[in-house]
Amino acid sequence: MIIFEDGLYEDYYLAYPILKKYNLKATSFVVRSRIKDIIEDYVENKTSFIGLDKIREIRKDYLNFEIQRHFYDLYIIQKMVNMQLKEKIEKNY
Repeated sequence: MIIFEDGLYEDYYLAYPILKKYNLKATSFVVRSRIKDIIEDYVENKTSFIGLDKIREIRKDYLNFEIQRHFYDLYIIQKMVNMQLKEKIEKNY
């Protein structure tokens, strides 16, 4: 299984053409909060994240490259819940 973490734009820019050429399946786990509507041009050695424009292109043109939600979103939710529980416990004791 080929997976990509965090929805980095370079995964799309560098790997997507190879995946498509050889008809390979892959999944990119994106962090929703980091996605912009439109991605800037690719710049080597600069961290940027895939944009909605490229996600739509992938979903339309190549179904073997899946885009899924990253666990990081769930981590943030769990962290918020833990903070709320801690506050309630501290108030009651």
